[in-house]
Parts: sequence; structure tokens; C-alpha cells
Amino acid sequence: MITTVKKRTDTNPSELVTTRFDKRAEGTVKDINKTDKNIIVLIEANRRLEIGDKLTGRHGNKGVVTLILDDEKMPFFFLGKIKQYTEVLLSPMGVVSRMNLGQLLETHYSWLVKYEKIASEIGRPFTKLDFEFLKRELAALEIPEGKATLFVDEKEVGPAVVGFQYFAKLNHLSGDKFHVRTSGSRYSAVTGQPLKGKRLGGGQRIGEMEMWALLAHGANEFIDEATTFKSDDIVARENLRTNLETGTKLPESITSVFPHTLKTFEIFLNGMGIGLKYKDNDDLETRLISNSQKTIFDWLISRRSKRGSVKATLKLKSL
Repeated sequence: MITTVKKRTDTNPSELVTTRFDKRAEGTVKDINKTDKNIIVLIEANRRLEIGDKLTGRHGNKGVVTLILDDEKMPFFFLGKIKQYTEVLLSPMGVVSRMNLGQLLETHYSWLVKYEKIASEIGRPFTKLDFEFLKRELAALEIPEGKATLFVDEKEVGPAVVGFQYFAKLNHLSGDKFHVRTSGSRYSAVTGQPLKGKRLGGGQRIGEMEMWALLAHGANEFIDEATTFKSDDIVARENLRTNLETGTKLPESITSVFPHTLKTFEIFLNGMGIGLKYKDNDDLETRLISNSQKTIFDWLISRRSKRGSVKATLKLKSL
């Protein structure tokens, strides 16, 4: 384990200065490179697979590890009279969505390579695959059409494609990506959202598919937090900070009607000569970007008791 390293200074070669690494590292030192400001140590280490790590096959069939179980808890099948435990379970939707049938061929032909030793006849360029030959060989190995009946706790689950695949571990490890930020971290002046990047103490982006997953699991409260005061709702963020500092009870709703990104969007539209006007349920018009110092947030506070749906209309204007 390496935590410190000693180096000689340029001004005094006989003087040793101890430099401490920003994190602990275990492994075998393979190379050390010195620059004007840094000492880069290349360390080789074996890291056990963890939940959240990313794997990939040879056909773009990449995925994230979601669960790790003991062998006895994994589905198994019988190869003759021998019980075989599966090692990796892949979603069949990965074949349909990416249309990479190569992983199925690799899995089917792996039985022939392992037991029939005919690797030289498989994968030769510009040759046509003989699927009838493949079916006959798989049937002879008691794996008809490359499928076997899976069992879980001696209970039959059903037929599934089984075989061998090459997997590689990608440099996307959950342990390296783990990151925590506080409410006092920096925010973007343009979007009002947390900065991007672990190095800057940024937040985790929630994209379209991540939002689908949260909606599917019914994480409504988390979605409300992640899209308001944890994102670009400046009013809600300040209200929450004030209530936490003073110890007062939070109101029923601390969020505003307009996110900060909508304000930024209107600025971009103004640069194109397009103006936005907003109307609430009382047909009261307002603007996000005011010519005076009064902002939309002042208007929101004054109309907090009359919150309702807001509709926007686009109108061309000359600037």
C-alpha cells in the first residue's frame, strides 16, 4: 500500500521531501513518472467485481452489474447428469434493443469449441455458417438449439440460451465513481444547476432514461426534490436553506413555478428576436426577464397564495 513518496528537490538535491497521495492505493508499482508539478505512479491491482461495475462482451452487449449472488443461489441446468451453475445472467432485451445477434452465435458455437475442438472451422472470414450442422452438434451435446432448462432452488424456471462468452471489465467502476456533494457546493450561473464533474464537486446528471426508471419505481418524492431545489429552482433552494438555518417548519410547498433554465431559455430566444409572455389562471401577464430590477421571483412570492398552472405563448418582436 502506497500513501507517501519521497523526492529530492531541484534546489537542493540532497534534501528529501515527503509527498502524500490524495488517496490510498494498493497494488504493484509498475511505473513512476515525474513532472514539474506531479509524481504519477502507475499501480497494477486486482479489484473484485462490485455492484455498479460495467462489463462488456464482444458485440456491444455492455451492461452494469445489478446483483451478485453465491453460486448456490444462481440458476442452474443439467449437462447430462452434471449440475452446471450459471455465472452471468443477461437480459434478453439486450439482444433485441441492440440487434447484436453475434452474441447468440458466440454462445451457441462456444459449446462446439469447448467440447468438439473445432475452433478452426468457426469464424473464418467470407465463409457461410452452417446452421444445420450447428443444430446437429448442439443436439448431440444434449443442448437442443443451444437452450437448457434452468432451475432455481430445484424449481423449474424454463428454457434459456446457455453457453460461454468472453467478457471484459470496463474502466467504469462504481468505487471510483462514488461521489457526494453538499448543498453549499457551486452552481452554474447560466443554468442555475449544480456544476458538472466530480473534480468540481458537481452533481449527478439525471437523464431521460434515468427519469423513466425513477418513474417506474414510483420515486415521486425524489423526482420532486431532484428537479426543484436540488436542481435549478433557486427560490426553493433559498427557502429550504433559510428554514434549515432558522429551524422553522417548512411550508407545504417551497417550489416556484418557473425553473431557472426557463429563464435562460427566454434569454436565448430574446437573442433571436423572440419574446415570451406568460399567463396564469387569472390571465395576469408577466415576463421572466424584466427591464427593471424586479425579477420573476419577486412576483412569485407576492402571488404565492394564488399558485396555479401557467401557460406560455410565443410572440415575435423586434428588438
